Amino acid sequence: MLFIAARLGLAALTIAGVATLVFFGMRLIPGSYADLFFPLASEADREAISIEYGLDGSALEQYILWLGKLLQGDFGTSLVTNKPVIDEIVQRLPLTLELGFLALMIIAFIGFPMGIISGMFHKKWTSQVGRHSSTFLMSIPNFVLGSLLVYAFSVNSLGLKAGGWAPLSEGLMENLKYAILPAFTLSITGLGLVLATARSSVLGVIGQDHILAAVSRGLSPKDIFSKHIFRNALIPVITIFAIVAGYLLGGTVLVETVFSLDGVGRLLVNSITRRDYPVVQIGVILTATAFVLTNTIADILYGIIDPRVTEKNDG
Repeated sequence: MLFIAARLGLAALTIAGVATLVFFGMRLIPGSYADLFFPLASEADREAISIEYGLDGSALEQYILWLGKLLQGDFGTSLVTNKPVIDEIVQRLPLTLELGFLALMIIAFIGFPMGIISGMFHKKWTSQVGRHSSTFLMSIPNFVLGSLLVYAFSVNSLGLKAGGWAPLSEGLMENLKYAILPAFTLSITGLGLVLATARSSVLGVIGQDHILAAVSRGLSPKDIFSKHIFRNALIPVITIFAIVAGYLLGGTVLVETVFSLDGVGRLLVNSITRRDYPVVQIGVILTATAFVLTNTIADILYGIIDPRVTEKNDG
């Protein structure tokens, strides 16, 4: 329990640190909201606008005021649309979450098994295919792959849609026609990372003495894999998988832009250029929370898979 409490405490501190950095960092960018949207306004008018939107005090005063409202559950109002920030994000969150979930499924059900197979059959051609495939997948920028897919599926009628979106309310198959291409594009780097990590982990485990001892005792290949290889090779894969899972929520910016999707990532980019401080602050906190929580869950899973981790930290 001490191990879990320590990880959760560290996660909370990390999120608080990110919130502080993004708040002050946004105010270091040249050009305020009033400068961008009211360039011809007089100095007095700009000052009035700053007062109206609570941007007239020092950065520290604004931070204390914002933090107090945040702790009370007030996430602020968009400076551009004048809508509650939480509404702006919740409206776009289902799309981004679905893309991230589908990308994770592709990584888990394709990358992980391919890595395991590539490592287990390291003396066969499948191992070299896995090694080269992982390098190739990690080398492709997702905006390049996305652009190629948009071109290929726009020019040719191949059954999938390269652009736009159909919500789940219109039917699962209709939704997947629009979601598969951006989800695959989003998964490409993680797919290569998990494949390479799973392959390397298996190769590192099968050469250890306890595996050779299990073989000499006459254990079946199935028992050796399930009891000795899989469990020990899983921890490095969980590490990478957790990092990738956190990245997917914040890494949708380019993919959403290429496929013309109105998700959280695209909202953040637009809000940064428009100096819409409240939206950026909450959006980045949401992204950081997703990243930190996935890594915290991974830490807890370490303790379940290998109790020595929790014993070391509790001691």
